[in-house]
Amino acid sequence: MSACPTLPVMICLARIVSQGLVPATSATSVVQAVSNLLAVQGQQVSALPHALLERTPSAKFSDVSTAFNQLELVRSRPMRGTVHITSAADYHWLRLTLNQRSTYSLRNQLVLGGISETDLETAWQLVKTHAGEQGIRRKDMFALWVLSGLAVKAQNATSPQAPPTEQARVNRWCTLMMWELDRNGLVVEGPMGTNEHRFIDATCLPAATSAASGYKFDPTNLRAARMEVARRYAYGHGPVSVADLARWTALPVTQARQALEDAASDSSDIKQIIRVKIEKNTFTPAAPPKAVKEYNQLLYMRADLPDLLTDNLSQARRLIYLPAFDELHVGYRNRTCLTDEAGEKLICPNANGLFRPLIVNNGRLIAVRPASGEVIWLDKPSAYMDKRVNKLVGNRLESLQ
Repeated sequence: MSACPTLPVMICLARIVSQGLVPATSATSVVQAVSNLLAVQGQQVSALPHALLERTPSAKFSDVSTAFNQLELVRSRPMRGTVHITSAADYHWLRLTLNQRSTYSLRNQLVLGGISETDLETAWQLVKTHAGEQGIRRKDMFALWVLSGLAVKAQNATSPQAPPTEQARVNRWCTLMMWELDRNGLVVEGPMGTNEHRFIDATCLPAATSAASGYKFDPTNLRAARMEVARRYAYGHGPVSVADLARWTALPVTQARQALEDAASDSSDIKQIIRVKIEKNTFTPAAPPKAVKEYNQLLYMRADLPDLLTDNLSQARRLIYLPAFDELHVGYRNRTCLTDEAGEKLICPNANGLFRPLIVNNGRLIAVRPASGEVIWLDKPSAYMDKRVNKLVGNRLESLQ
């Protein structure tokens, strides 16, 4: 955070609008809410319904579980090795566009005996056979692989880098297999269980090159696919920078730069993206950059966002209660428009990746509400604000029952 230039709060207010957190841009279904953002970070299963209901005022908790149970939404790792929620229609093409095989995963596979193509096929077939319509739980999927003898290499691994116990080695190998199946588009998480999602055969989802795909993927034109990622990210998260897109997708900065410029130059899509600078607290249209350093001053966003912000400023400024890992916070590299270093420490006090739910007012973080149930304030509130926040939190938690 310290390396990022401080952004004005108007950026956060504009992001609140583009993310569907005001009535004018909210979604009519939880699937649309996810699609509008392209992907929603989702490693905390219990936080996801909250994120979607904030963006879909007419929806209920049951609508979220229904969307997963009917395979309209799925849970996977399309980028950065981080769990995200996408629409089923976007799963395959997004995975193929951002398919990144981490050296960390490969190194750990080798330590535990590796994962062959035969292993991959066998593991996938076992899931297909046993998942059914309701899917299979993670622990049961791992048990299937162990009983079939797939994990024997891990059980017998002798590398000094391998986990010390047989059980730890097996669990690690099965986790790596799960990641590899996801990366190859063979297994994905869908139907909801108790604080988990069950695994299904991912080949039943719309193929990347099919008409049902959220974007018709052409494997010979990855540049066009990256442009689509940039366009939808900027449309649903904007204003965003090249650095924001590069961090969100794990694309190289040069590719992120090209993708956003391609999106801003494309007039063929109804969801237009524009390139802007901030001058005197106003979004000003910007010309295509002529030098790399000029990109540092540029932001990209949906073309109608300045007007939407003007028309919905009071709604953007309202008190908002958001879950941990919400895209308003984790969806960007530069979050200084939302909070400062003190706020970041309040959200994640131990720098261990465990975030707390957010309370935002006037586009700025004012408090967090950890699982303990006690609101922790950035600055001491008035009695009136304290009452408002506790009422807001209580109402939302009731809706999540």
